[in-house]
Amino acid sequence: MESWAAMAENNGLIEEYGRHLEEKASGLVRRWTAVCGLLGAVLGGFPLVYHRNTIVPGHLGLGTLLLGLGAGLYLGYTTGQRRAFDVRMQLQMLVHQWQVEQSLLARVV
Repeated sequence: MESWAAMAENNGLIEEYGRHLEEKASGLVRRWTAVCGLLGAVLGGFPLVYHRNTIVPGHLGLGTLLLGLGAGLYLGYTTGQRRAFDVRMQLQMLVHQWQVEQSLLARVV
């Protein structure tokens, strides 16, 4: 049977790992948003750089840059949220397993 000190230490480890998983999920969302936003801005900015080879007139280049940025940010955010969902589900599984273990230990003690 575990001592109370060991159980408290395990509780601290579980909380620390939970914080780590939440930070990992938030980081995924931030990274996907930033990378896709940058990529969208680069693709949308082509009319500003290549005036002759684009269908869009050069004076609309800023608009396409902003449109590309917005689309990239949106796609990056939604993709990051989908990727972070797996990590958050792992966190929920951890919390559920910890609660089951605590309820089983409470019945034994």
